[in-house]
Parts: sequence; structure tokens; C-alpha cells
Amino acid sequence: METNFSVSAVPTQTDYNLELASARARALDQRPEVREARLRIKEAEVDRRIIKSEYIPDVTLGFRYVTLRNFDSGVPQNFANIGVLVKWEIFDWGRKKDQMAEKSKLIEQAKTGLHEAESLVLIDVGDKFRKFQQTRQALVVAQLGQETAREVLRINANKYKVTAALLSDVLQSQASLAEANHKYQDALLGYWTAKAEFEKSIGEEK
Repeated sequence: METNFSVSAVPTQTDYNLELASARARALDQRPEVREARLRIKEAEVDRRIIKSEYIPDVTLGFRYVTLRNFDSGVPQNFANIGVLVKWEIFDWGRKKDQMAEKSKLIEQAKTGLHEAESLVLIDVGDKFRKFQQTRQALVVAQLGQETAREVLRINANKYKVTAALLSDVLQSQASLAEANHKYQDALLGYWTAKAEFEKSIGEEK
């Protein structure tokens, strides 16, 4: 059974006008290690608020109302009382203070971790961006070299037809075109590889 198919040429490059500043901003928003570092700060801040809430007294308000039936009229029929219960640990021998200090220390450590993670991400994005730009330029140069070699071959082939050029010139042009094609394919592979690494650096890994 035969199946019809067609082969599409690999596109040379895509429109990717993302500026470095925008790429870094997106990376800081999307990279998982930065998100994790921010969550650690929030977690540490919540823990400190829990410890801080222990300084607030626990106040309980109670109200009770009772009605008596089938009793002598000399006995009060209705009773009501209200009470307030306050629970507060006045003397903790510095326990809460030490816990607060420990939680504050953890917050500062988490903020330092976030700063380090952001710095590493920015460095990584900058490095991948430069490589991506370099491969784009190399691809343009390789494409121009390919077009030049193709044109030289066309000219020499036409000259050979009218005996204005030697067969060796045509063969040399063919070899030059083959080499230019090889360089172009290498440049194209380098471009797509650099593009994928750059997108991964800003947190857009597929």
C-alpha cells in the first residue's frame, strides 16, 4: 500500500523580537526555582505571623439563659448569666521571643535565597540570549555564503556551455556550493539549538 506524503523545508528562522529586558522579566516570573524561592518567603512569613498571634490573648465570651417550668411561683423562673474567659500566657520565659527571632532569621535566609536564584537566572538568560543572537548572525552569514556559491556555480555553468569556462571551474564551483550548504545546515542547527535553550532559560520549555 502506497501513501502519498510531502516533505516541507525546515524554516530558516522565526520572528523572535523579544528584548533582553523583557526576556529577563519573563524569566523571573516563570522560572520554577524563582517561584519556589518566593513561596519559601511566604511560608516563613506565615509561620512568623502564627507565632506573633500567640501574643494576643485568647478571649472567650459566654452567655446562658435558662427558663424554669413547673416550679413554685416563689422560685425565679428565668436565669441569665454571662461570662468572659481570658487565656493568656504571660510568662513564657522568652520562648515566643526566641521563636520570633528564629522565624525572622528564616525569612531573611529565604530572601537571600530568592536574590541568589534571581541573579543566577538573569545571568543564564543573558548568556543564552547572546548565544541566540550570535547564531542568528551566523545563520545570516551562512545563508549569504550559500547564495553566493550558488550564483557562482550558475555563472560558471553558463560560461561552460559557451566554452568560456573550463570544466574544472564548474566542478570547483559545485564543491564550493556543497561546502556552503554544509555550513548553512550547521548554522541552522546551531540556531535552533540556541533558540530552544534561550526559551528554556526564560521558563518556556515545552
